[in-house]
Amino acid sequence: MPWHPFVANKLYPRELVIAECEDRIYSGYVKNRASARWYLEHIVAADSDMLKFKPFGTQSFGRCPWNPDVWRTPSGEEIWTPQPLPPGLGK
Repeated sequence: MPWHPFVANKLYPRELVIAECEDRIYSGYVKNRASARWYLEHIVAADSDMLKFKPFGTQSFGRCPWNPDVWRTPSGEEIWTPQPLPPGLGK
């Protein structure tokens, strides 16, 4: 069972996504808060107020809600252009 409430292919308010992710990032369970926060900033900057959860693969990051690759606009568009982590943030 995942630690978050998000179900595949359902819409959620962007602010709820941000709040759930911030709670987890700062709860002490996340090893690299800086990289998680960097990814979350792309969700914060998304133009859409509603986001659709579209997890992929079997790896945990493909199902992680602060990964902006798992979120789409209600019409199915990606919310960011994938890019590597800045130097020093690591995974």
